[in-house]
Amino acid sequence: MSLLGRLFRSQAMVAYTQAMGLYNKGRFSEAIPHFEEALQQLQDSSHPYGELARFYRVEALVRSGLAKEIQGDPSGAESDLREAVKTPTTFPDYHFHLGRLLARRNDFEGALIRLSEALRLNPRYDEALGWLALVLWKMDRVEEAFAELAKLDEGSTDLAIGRPENPRAEDVPSWFEQFETRLNHFRDSANQTQAALIAYAEGEKDQALQHFLGAVEKHPTYPDLRCRLSILLQENGRYGEAIEHLNKSLEINPRYVEAYLQKGITYLRWNSPDQALPPLSEVLRLEPHYQDAVLLKALACIRIYRVKEARQLLNGYLEWLPGEPRAQYLLAGCLALTRNMGSAREVLEQSARHFSLVAALTDLGWWHLRDRKNADALEIARRGLQNHPGDERLRLLEGMAQLGLGTAEAARGILDELANAARREVARIAVQAIVTLDLKEGRIENGLQILESAKARFPSSFQMTYLRGLLLEEEGELETAEQSYHSAASFLSTDPRLLRDLGCVQIRLGKIEEGLKCWADAYLIDPFAFPSAILGDVALVEEL
Repeated sequence: MSLLGRLFRSQAMVAYTQAMGLYNKGRFSEAIPHFEEALQQLQDSSHPYGELARFYRVEALVRSGLAKEIQGDPSGAESDLREAVKTPTTFPDYHFHLGRLLARRNDFEGALIRLSEALRLNPRYDEALGWLALVLWKMDRVEEAFAELAKLDEGSTDLAIGRPENPRAEDVPSWFEQFETRLNHFRDSANQTQAALIAYAEGEKDQALQHFLGAVEKHPTYPDLRCRLSILLQENGRYGEAIEHLNKSLEINPRYVEAYLQKGITYLRWNSPDQALPPLSEVLRLEPHYQDAVLLKALACIRIYRVKEARQLLNGYLEWLPGEPRAQYLLAGCLALTRNMGSAREVLEQSARHFSLVAALTDLGWWHLRDRKNADALEIARRGLQNHPGDERLRLLEGMAQLGLGTAEAARGILDELANAARREVARIAVQAIVTLDLKEGRIENGLQILESAKARFPSSFQMTYLRGLLLEEEGELETAEQSYHSAASFLSTDPRLLRDLGCVQIRLGKIEEGLKCWADAYLIDPFAFPSAILGDVALVEEL
C-alpha cells in the first residue's frame, strides 16, 4: 500500500508515519506512543476517506501489537491484534499473528480459530500450518495434528524435517517440543526483513536487496517476502525478475491482493501498461474499493489511449469519494487530453474548494497564469494564503501573478524572498522568474549574479541542468530544453517534476507516446506530479 501514504496528510498520518519510521528501525518502544496517537486520531476522525482510515487503523493496530509483543507486553499486544481482526480483511498475516500469540498464551481454542482463518485465506501458509499442528497436539488432538503436518512440504520448509511417521511413537512428545522451539525461531526471516528495512531507510538499497534475497532463499514459500523483494527489484529496474517473484507469490497465495497490485505497478514501470491492466483488474475483483488499484488502472488506460475508460473509472471513484485529490488530478488530465479544458478546470476548482489543498490551489492558479488570467491567479493565491499563511508555493503563485499583472516591483519583492525558499522547486522557479525579469529589463549583470548564487544553492549538476532546461523552455527553445532535461535525468532520473516537465516538452514537440510515458512515471513517484494543470499548454494533442 506504499502509494496510499502520499494521500493521507492528516495529523493521524503524521503520527502513523513517525511510528512506522521508528518501527522499521527497530525502535519499538518509541514507536508505540505514535501508533496510539494515530489510532486515537483515526477513531475520532470524521474524515471522508473511510476506507483509507480503516486500512491505516488496522495496520497501525497490527504494527502496535507486534511492537508490544516484542517489548514484553503480551496483554497489550493481544488487545491490539483482537481489535485489528474485527475489521474484515483478506490479509492472512493479521489472523496468523493473533493466532500465534494466543497459542503462546495457552489460549488454544482462540488460536485454533485464528490460525484456521489465516489458512483459509492462504492454504499454503507453512508457518500457520506448523502452529496449527502444534496447537492441535497440545489439545491432545494428535491425529488432526499429524494431518496438518502432512501438508507441509519437506522440500520447501525445514519445519517438517524429521517428523515422525507414527503419531503414537514414543518420540512424538520430544519431537513436538523440538518443533515448538523451531517454530519460535522460525521467524528469522523477519530479522532479515527488519535488517532489509533498516538498510533501505538508510539508503543502502543494495544491502537491503541482499537481505531480502537471503530471506527468500531460506523461506521460498513466504509470498510476503517475495512481494517485498519484487518492490526492490522493480526500483532497481529488474522488472523481469520482479514479475517472476510476484508470479510465484500468487502461485502460493492466489488471493494475495498486494502482489497483484505490485504486478500492475511493475508493468507500468516496465512501459507495459497493457499488461498492467489484468492484475489491477484482479485487485478490484478481490477488493472492489481498493483506491490505489482504481487510480493505477485509470493511469494504465491513459497510457494506452483508452481515455474514455479512464474517465469512467475516475468518475465512478469520485462518486464514492467526492473530491478525492489524486482522482481529481487524473480526471483533470483526462479532460485536458480530450480538449475539455473548461471541465478540467472545474474539476480542479472543486478540489480546491472542498479541501483547500495547496496542490490543487497552485495547480489551478498556474493554469490561470498560462491563460494570462493573472488577476484570477492572484485571487486564488491570496485565498489560499488565508488558510495556509506563508506557504511558499502560494507565495510563488502570488509573485508570478503580480509579475503577469505588470506590478514588477511587488513581484520582485516576493520572488527575491523566495530565491532562498526551503522548497527547491519554488526557489528554482523564483530564480528563473527573476532572471527572466532581469533580461527583460536589461539588468544582465544582476541576472548573472543571481545565477551564480543559484550554483551555491544548487551545487549538483542535476539542479543547474534542470534550471537551464526550465529557462530554455520558457524561451520557447523546446528541442534544446528537451536535451537539457535529458541531461538532468542522467544525474537523477526519478525526480517527478523533471519527468513531468520533460513529458510536457515532448508532447509540445509532437512526441506524444514519450510524453505520456514520462507523465505516468512521474505519477508513480508522486501522484501530485501528474501535470493536470499544464496540460492546458498542449492543446495540440489530438482526440484520443
